[in-house]
Parts: sequence; structure tokens; C-alpha cells
Amino acid sequence: MRQATALAGIGRLDDACRIVDATLPAIRLIDSATLRAELARFVAEARLRGAGPGQLALIDTSAALASG
Repeated sequence: MRQATALAGIGRLDDACRIVDATLPAIRLIDSATLRAELARFVAEARLRGAGPGQLALIDTSAALASG
């Protein structure tokens, strides 16, 4: 998640979303407060970028998971 957040921060949203998409199943299973916090940071950073429709759906899903 930290890598995805960093990539989103430098404008590499496609790469960041690929990482998040691949890790969401594990995040759902682990249900860690630390992971939720990292996911929330990713969402905040990603929303600052010009996300396309597919990316927005992933960001919205991530936001829902981050909020618990």
C-alpha cells in the first residue's frame, strides 16, 4: 500500500491502481487497522489525480474498505 500511495503521489496512478487491485483481496482478509490507514492515504492521494472511470471505481472501493 505504501508503494501504491507513493506512485499515486508522483502521478503514476495506473501503476498504483494495479498494485491496489492486486492487493485488495488480501486486505479484505487481513482486516488490519494499519492497512486501512494506508489504504485511506492511497485514496486521499489518488483522488487528487485525474482518475479515469475504472480507477475511480477502484478508489471508491478502496475508500469503503478503508472506512471499515
